[in-house]
Amino acid sequence: MKTDLPLKRLVLLRPADLLALLSLPAASVIEVIVPELPLRKQTLDTLLRVRSPEGQEYLIIIEWQGYRDRSILWRLVVSMGVVTLDNPDLPVIGIVIYLKPSDDMGDRIRVQVDGELIYDWQVRAIRLWQFDAAEAAASGNLALMTLSPLMRGADAATIEQTALTLLRIAPIEQRADILTFLGIFAAPILDSAQFTRIVTKEVLMSSDLIEYLMQDVKAQHEQELQQLRQVMEATQREIEAERQARAVETERSAVLAALTARFPDAPLALAMLIQPIRDVQQLQRLRADLPAIPDLATLEQRLRAEIE
Repeated sequence: MKTDLPLKRLVLLRPADLLALLSLPAASVIEVIVPELPLRKQTLDTLLRVRSPEGQEYLIIIEWQGYRDRSILWRLVVSMGVVTLDNPDLPVIGIVIYLKPSDDMGDRIRVQVDGELIYDWQVRAIRLWQFDAAEAAASGNLALMTLSPLMRGADAATIEQTALTLLRIAPIEQRADILTFLGIFAAPILDSAQFTRIVTKEVLMSSDLIEYLMQDVKAQHEQELQQLRQVMEATQREIEAERQARAVETERSAVLAALTARFPDAPLALAMLIQPIRDVQQLQRLRADLPAIPDLATLEQRLRAEIE
């Protein structure tokens, strides 16, 4: 299941909650923006406009990383540059949040030429598995609670308790979406049927995200079906080609047997003229005509005509 939309929507719903995850001097969120960059129409995951405890405004780019991408750090730096060009008077901070260890591409950009280090930049990176799931679940911070299945020590019991707590404390207008996000992140740990029994279908179905998720599942299944069809079609073609090859070989052997019976003294070179013929019906016609061919010269003429 894709996590990009749930993560972006989570920021839109609970931006102030996520400030606790970023370890930055941010007292409040002024605005949440999802800008489209001019580079190949790239869209940022999230751009937060925040205010520090001392009143300074600045921008935070958040890139959620849920798969292995060697270019993620460079993409984040490029995004920071483009956003800075549009907002030259505001500091711009870029943060990549890795969802699992296999996604981790580090937090440093190093450029070397002939062994000489030219650039060595550190990029802010957050690794969710380094946070404690139980602490996040008990924090009362709805965003951290929702992300807790991605954290260290997450288990079915903790997720069940988190779901029950969110059912009780989440704002009614956000409850369905937040619980849907929790279910998506918890899928590797908690069976979806069990999760649905806890939060009820009625709550989950009231989220407009369900339609997206169903479309995502449908698209994934359609892709898998298409791949299966392609495999089956390729297999069928291989079977048909093998069947055709066997039929040709069988008929060719029958023609050779008929030729030998009709002309016992036929030279090997003449028999070899049959090998290039790969059409079963053509071979069948040749075999049927063999008894009427009067001599080897006529047979050779016929065989050469067949392979032209």
